[in-house]
Amino acid sequence: METEKTKFEEVETKVAAIIRNKPFNLDQRIIYRIFADENLISGFIMDVNQEMLSGYGDDVQTLKYLLNTVELNIDGQNWFKSIDMKKVKKI
Repeated sequence: METEKTKFEEVETKVAAIIRNKPFNLDQRIIYRIFADENLISGFIMDVNQEMLSGYGDDVQTLKYLLNTVELNIDGQNWFKSIDMKKVKKI
């Protein structure tokens, strides 16, 4: 979740906590972005998405991206800033 590794079993709880602790206007739409290794089976990505929706699923949009994690270093808090989003595969 966000910048830390999260176990699958913790996804729903962490999403709910993030939504509860972030201020936003009721008219704003929440966007979930799932970044996954391009070699991961799509069924698992869909399972993660379902867990996120279980944590909070009202008026959300999900964007899914596939990454080549062999070439990218996604460890650490600022990994997202180093990604060229124009080169990322969107599914």
